[in-house]
Amino acid sequence: VPATPPTCSTITTPANNALNVAIESNISWAANIDATGYYLQIGYSTGGSEILVNTDLGNVLSYNPPVDLDYSTSYFVTLTPYNANGIATGCTETTFTTRDEPLVGALCSNPIIIDPTALPYTTTDNTNLYEDDYSTGAPCSNATYMTGDDVVYTISPATNMSVDILLSNLTATWSGIHVMDGCPGTSPNCIAFMGNSGSGNRDLQDVLLTGGTTYYIVISTWPDPQSVGYTLTITENTCVNP
Repeated sequence: VPATPPTCSTITTPANNALNVAIESNISWAANIDATGYYLQIGYSTGGSEILVNTDLGNVLSYNPPVDLDYSTSYFVTLTPYNANGIATGCTETTFTTRDEPLVGALCSNPIIIDPTALPYTTTDNTNLYEDDYSTGAPCSNATYMTGDDVVYTISPATNMSVDILLSNLTATWSGIHVMDGCPGTSPNCIAFMGNSGSGNRDLQDVLLTGGTTYYIVISTWPDPQSVGYTLTITENTCVNP
C-alpha cells in the first residue's frame, strides 16, 4: 500500500515526438503500480487544454478521443497519476504530430467524384500519387488486385444508366479496375471487374448503374508493381441495357 503519491507514468503511444501519427490513434500509457487513477490533458500547445481539459479518467490505461484528430497537427499531452495520498508532480509533457491529409482520391471518404451528367469523363493519372489503404477487392478480386497503391473514384447517377469504363495507357502489368456499390472492405457487391497480368487495356462494357446508388471505381495493382500509370475513360451508352 503506497504511503506517498505515485511517480509519473510514461505515455507509450504515440511516442514522444512521433511523426505521421494516424488521426484515429488512441493515447495509451504504462501501468503505474502505485496509481489508482490518471488525469489527462491534451492541447495544441505547451500546457494547452483545448482538446481535453485536465480530466480524471479513473484507473484506465488509454484514452480514445471522441472524434478523429486533425491532420498535420501537433498535440501536447500531459498524464498525471494519482492515488489516495495525492497526485504525481513534475510529470513531463509529451508531443506528437499527425500525418498529412491524403490526396483527394486516396480514400473512400474523400474520393474523386465523377459527374454522371458530364460524361464522357477522361483523366490520366498514376496510383503512386495516392496510398496503399485497401488490402481486399472482394468480392471482385479478393486481395489479388488490391494490394498496391489505390485510387478511388465515385459516380452517383440519378437514374439508371449504362456506361463503358476503359482503363488504357497502362505503364505496368498486374493491374485491375473494380466497380463496387460500396467501399472495399465493407462487403460491397461487385458490379464489374477486370484485372490481369498484361499491360493491355481493361475494358468494361455495358456496366449497368442504378439510379440513386453511389458506385466506387477503384484502380489498384498487385504489390509488385506497387503502382501503375493509366488513362481512365468513362462514356455513357444510349441504351440503359443494350
